[in-house]
Amino acid sequence: MVRRFAESVSGSTPRESPTMKPDQPERNSTANAPSAPPSRNLVAAVDESRQQLRWFACYVFGLSLAFALPLFGLVRYSFTSELNSHIILIPGITFYLVWLRRQEPRPAISGSPALALIPLALALVGLKAVLFPGETAGSRTPEDYYALTTFCYLALGWAGALWFLGGKFLIHFLFPAAFLTFMLPMPSAVRHGVEVFFQHTSADAAAMLFGVSGSTV
Repeated sequence: MVRRFAESVSGSTPRESPTMKPDQPERNSTANAPSAPPSRNLVAAVDESRQQLRWFACYVFGLSLAFALPLFGLVRYSFTSELNSHIILIPGITFYLVWLRRQEPRPAISGSPALALIPLALALVGLKAVLFPGETAGSRTPEDYYALTTFCYLALGWAGALWFLGGKFLIHFLFPAAFLTFMLPMPSAVRHGVEVFFQHTSADAAAMLFGVSGSTV
Protein backbone atom coordinates (compact mmCIF):
# COMPACT_ATOMS: atom_id res chain seq x y z
CA MET A 1 0.00 0.00 0.00
CA VAL A 2 2.87 2.31 0.76
CA ARG A 3 4.38 1.60 -2.67
CA ARG A 4 1.08 2.28 -4.44
CA PHE A 5 0.64 5.50 -2.54
CA ALA A 6 4.13 6.66 -3.45
CA GLU A 7 3.58 5.78 -7.11
CA SER A 8 0.28 7.66 -7.15
CA VAL A 9 1.91 10.71 -5.60
CA SER A 10 4.89 10.66 -7.95
CA GLY A 11 2.68 10.17 -11.02
CA SER A 12 0.31 12.99 -10.32
CA THR A 13 0.99 16.34 -12.06
CA PRO A 14 1.42 19.34 -9.78
CA ARG A 15 -1.31 21.91 -10.00
CA GLU A 16 -0.48 25.50 -10.63
CA SER A 17 -1.08 27.87 -7.81
CA PRO A 18 -4.10 30.14 -8.45
CA THR A 19 -1.98 33.13 -7.61
CA MET A 20 0.65 32.32 -10.22
CA LYS A 21 0.00 34.00 -13.58
CA PRO A 22 2.90 33.66 -15.97
CA ASP A 23 1.55 36.20 -18.42
CA GLN A 24 0.86 38.87 -15.78
CA PRO A 25 4.35 40.51 -15.93
CA GLU A 26 4.04 40.78 -19.67
CA ARG A 27 0.62 42.42 -19.39
CA ASN A 28 1.87 44.86 -16.76
CA SER A 29 4.85 45.74 -18.89
CA THR A 30 2.53 46.37 -21.83
CA ALA A 31 0.23 48.58 -19.74
CA ASN A 32 3.14 50.56 -18.31
CA ALA A 33 4.82 50.98 -21.68
CA PRO A 34 5.01 54.61 -22.90
CA SER A 35 2.49 55.71 -25.48
CA ALA A 36 3.53 55.65 -29.08
CA PRO A 37 5.04 58.88 -30.40
CA PRO A 38 2.90 61.00 -32.74
CA SER A 39 2.98 60.10 -36.36
CA ARG A 40 5.36 61.80 -38.69
CA ASN A 41 2.49 63.19 -40.72
CA LEU A 42 1.10 65.06 -37.70
CA VAL A 43 4.50 66.50 -36.82
CA ALA A 44 5.04 67.57 -40.42
CA ALA A 45 1.61 69.26 -40.49
CA VAL A 46 2.38 71.21 -37.29
CA ASP A 47 5.75 72.30 -38.63
CA GLU A 48 4.18 73.40 -41.89
CA SER A 49 1.51 75.42 -40.06
CA ARG A 50 4.16 77.18 -37.99
CA GLN A 51 6.16 77.87 -41.11
CA GLN A 52 3.11 79.42 -42.80
CA LEU A 53 2.52 81.62 -39.76
CA ARG A 54 6.13 82.79 -39.89
CA TRP A 55 5.81 83.60 -43.59
CA PHE A 56 2.62 85.56 -42.91
CA ALA A 57 4.29 87.50 -40.08
CA CYS A 58 7.19 88.38 -42.38
CA TYR A 59 4.72 89.41 -45.07
CA VAL A 60 2.83 91.74 -42.72
CA PHE A 61 6.11 93.23 -41.50
CA GLY A 62 7.28 93.93 -45.06
CA LEU A 63 3.87 95.31 -46.01
CA SER A 64 3.92 97.65 -43.02
CA LEU A 65 7.36 98.89 -44.03
CA ALA A 66 6.13 99.56 -47.56
CA PHE A 67 3.17 101.58 -46.20
CA ALA A 68 5.15 103.18 -43.36
CA LEU A 69 4.74 106.76 -44.59
CA PRO A 70 0.96 106.58 -45.22
CA LEU A 71 0.40 104.79 -41.91
CA PHE A 72 2.47 107.34 -40.01
CA GLY A 73 0.53 110.12 -41.70
CA LEU A 74 -2.73 108.38 -40.77
CA VAL A 75 -1.71 108.35 -37.11
CA ARG A 76 -0.82 112.03 -37.21
CA TYR A 77 -4.08 112.84 -38.97
CA SER A 78 -6.11 110.93 -36.36
CA PHE A 79 -4.64 113.14 -33.61
CA THR A 80 -5.90 116.27 -35.36
CA SER A 81 -9.31 115.00 -36.49
CA GLU A 82 -12.24 114.83 -34.09
CA LEU A 83 -14.22 112.60 -36.45
CA ASN A 84 -11.43 110.05 -36.98
CA SER A 85 -9.67 110.14 -33.62
CA HIS A 86 -10.69 106.52 -32.95
CA ILE A 87 -8.36 105.15 -35.64
CA ILE A 88 -5.35 104.70 -33.38
CA LEU A 89 -7.40 102.41 -31.09
CA ILE A 90 -8.47 99.93 -33.80
CA PRO A 91 -5.24 97.85 -34.07
CA GLY A 92 -5.08 97.35 -30.30
CA ILE A 93 -8.74 96.33 -30.09
CA THR A 94 -8.26 93.94 -33.01
CA PHE A 95 -5.29 92.30 -31.31
CA TYR A 96 -7.35 91.94 -28.13
CA LEU A 97 -10.19 90.27 -30.05
CA VAL A 98 -7.75 87.77 -31.53
CA TRP A 99 -6.19 87.16 -28.11
CA LEU A 100 -9.61 86.31 -26.63
CA ARG A 101 -9.92 83.37 -29.04
CA ARG A 102 -6.45 81.96 -28.46
CA GLN A 103 -7.76 78.91 -26.56
CA GLU A 104 -10.38 77.96 -29.14
CA PRO A 105 -9.63 75.17 -31.61
CA ARG A 106 -8.53 76.65 -34.91
CA PRO A 107 -8.94 75.14 -38.36
CA ALA A 108 -5.97 73.73 -40.14
CA ILE A 109 -3.84 76.19 -42.06
CA SER A 110 -4.19 75.68 -45.78
CA GLY A 111 -3.50 78.48 -48.24
CA SER A 112 -6.21 79.68 -50.62
CA PRO A 113 -4.40 81.45 -53.48
CA ALA A 114 -7.56 81.62 -55.61
CA LEU A 115 -9.47 83.55 -52.93
CA ALA A 116 -6.46 85.80 -52.35
CA LEU A 117 -6.82 87.16 -55.87
CA ILE A 118 -10.05 88.99 -54.95
CA PRO A 119 -8.62 91.39 -52.32
CA LEU A 120 -5.40 91.56 -54.35
CA ALA A 121 -7.32 92.87 -57.36
CA LEU A 122 -9.11 95.46 -55.20
CA ALA A 123 -5.78 96.56 -53.74
CA LEU A 124 -4.27 96.99 -57.21
CA VAL A 125 -7.21 99.15 -58.26
CA GLY A 126 -6.73 101.29 -55.17
CA LEU A 127 -2.98 101.57 -55.73
CA LYS A 128 -3.62 102.72 -59.28
CA ALA A 129 -5.83 105.51 -57.93
CA VAL A 130 -3.14 106.46 -55.40
CA LEU A 131 -0.20 106.45 -57.81
CA PHE A 132 -2.06 107.90 -60.79
CA PRO A 133 -4.72 110.24 -59.37
CA GLY A 134 -5.23 112.13 -62.62
CA GLU A 135 -7.45 115.20 -62.44
CA THR A 136 -8.56 114.51 -58.87
CA ALA A 137 -5.09 115.05 -57.42
CA GLY A 138 -5.67 118.71 -56.60
CA SER A 139 -9.11 118.22 -55.02
CA ARG A 140 -8.22 115.20 -52.91
CA THR A 141 -8.63 115.83 -49.19
CA PRO A 142 -6.42 114.22 -46.51
CA GLU A 143 -9.19 111.88 -45.41
CA ASP A 144 -9.68 110.72 -49.01
CA TYR A 145 -5.97 110.03 -49.43
CA TYR A 146 -5.61 108.16 -46.14
CA ALA A 147 -8.83 106.23 -46.72
CA LEU A 148 -7.50 105.03 -50.06
CA THR A 149 -4.02 104.11 -48.84
CA THR A 150 -5.38 102.37 -45.73
CA PHE A 151 -7.81 100.40 -47.86
CA CYS A 152 -4.92 99.22 -50.05
CA TYR A 153 -2.96 98.23 -46.95
CA LEU A 154 -5.85 96.24 -45.48
CA ALA A 155 -6.72 94.59 -48.80
CA LEU A 156 -3.14 93.44 -49.28
CA GLY A 157 -3.12 92.18 -45.69
CA TRP A 158 -6.29 90.16 -46.30
CA ALA A 159 -4.81 88.82 -49.52
CA GLY A 160 -1.72 87.67 -47.62
CA ALA A 161 -3.87 86.03 -44.94
CA LEU A 162 -5.79 84.08 -47.57
CA TRP A 163 -2.61 83.15 -49.43
CA PHE A 164 -0.64 81.88 -46.42
CA LEU A 165 -3.33 80.88 -43.89
CA GLY A 166 -6.37 80.02 -45.99
CA GLY A 167 -10.03 80.92 -46.13
CA LYS A 168 -11.14 78.70 -43.22
CA PHE A 169 -8.53 80.21 -40.93
CA LEU A 170 -9.54 83.76 -41.90
CA ILE A 171 -13.24 82.97 -41.40
CA HIS A 172 -12.40 81.81 -37.88
CA PHE A 173 -11.10 85.35 -37.19
CA LEU A 174 -13.59 87.08 -39.46
CA PHE A 175 -14.85 89.61 -36.92
CA PRO A 176 -11.38 90.91 -35.93
CA ALA A 177 -10.39 91.04 -39.61
CA ALA A 178 -13.55 92.96 -40.53
CA PHE A 179 -13.14 95.23 -37.51
CA LEU A 180 -9.97 96.59 -39.08
CA THR A 181 -12.13 98.45 -41.63
CA PHE A 182 -12.78 101.05 -38.92
CA MET A 183 -9.20 102.19 -39.55
CA LEU A 184 -10.49 103.80 -42.74
CA PRO A 185 -11.18 107.51 -42.34
CA MET A 186 -14.57 108.57 -43.55
CA PRO A 187 -14.15 109.92 -47.10
CA SER A 188 -15.31 113.46 -47.74
CA ALA A 189 -18.07 112.34 -50.12
CA VAL A 190 -19.48 109.94 -47.51
CA ARG A 191 -19.25 112.56 -44.78
CA HIS A 192 -21.02 115.12 -46.95
CA GLY A 193 -23.75 112.62 -47.82
CA VAL A 194 -24.31 111.77 -44.16
CA GLU A 195 -24.48 115.44 -43.20
CA VAL A 196 -26.99 116.22 -45.93
CA PHE A 197 -29.08 113.19 -44.99
CA PHE A 198 -29.34 114.23 -41.35
CA GLN A 199 -30.03 117.85 -42.31
CA HIS A 200 -33.00 116.83 -44.44
CA THR A 201 -34.32 114.30 -41.94
CA SER A 202 -34.05 116.76 -39.05
CA ALA A 203 -35.83 119.42 -41.11
CA ASP A 204 -38.62 116.96 -41.99
CA ALA A 205 -38.95 115.91 -38.34
CA ALA A 206 -39.16 119.55 -37.22
CA ALA A 207 -41.81 120.30 -39.87
CA MET A 208 -43.86 117.30 -38.72
CA LEU A 209 -43.68 118.43 -35.09
CA PHE A 210 -44.76 121.95 -36.01
CA GLY A 211 -47.65 120.53 -38.03
CA VAL A 212 -48.83 118.31 -35.15
CA SER A 213 -48.57 121.05 -32.55
CA GLY A 214 -50.06 123.72 -34.82
CA SER A 215 -47.32 126.22 -33.97
CA THR A 216 -45.65 128.43 -36.53
CA VAL A 217 -42.09 129.50 -36.93
